[in-house]
Amino acid sequence: MPASPSIERSDWDSVVSSFEHFFAGLGTVEIGDGRASFSAEGTGFELARDGTSRSFMPLHDSYLVWDRVTFDEGEMTVDVTDGRSRYRYRVPETLIARRGSPELR
Repeated sequence: MPASPSIERSDWDSVVSSFEHFFAGLGTVEIGDGRASFSAEGTGFELARDGTSRSFMPLHDSYLVWDRVTFDEGEMTVDVTDGRSRYRYRVPETLIARRGSPELR
């Protein structure tokens, strides 16, 4: 499955809709106060309407600025870019294998 087109931060409703769809069944998804966040088993990813983002895994914690986001369901990655740099969050294989199981909800 190819990556979806990049979504501009200014199209926040589309960002939120794509975020919810992408992370559905993988863990806890929370939307509100200009933020969309996902977390499960020590990993997580968050986008904010103001252009800030955060991702965390056991060995790193990154804070980034973004203008565009791309959700790739084939690779199970999310790319954020600010036009100068790019960061890729990859959903761990262990979560993908258990997608939709009760313990991830």
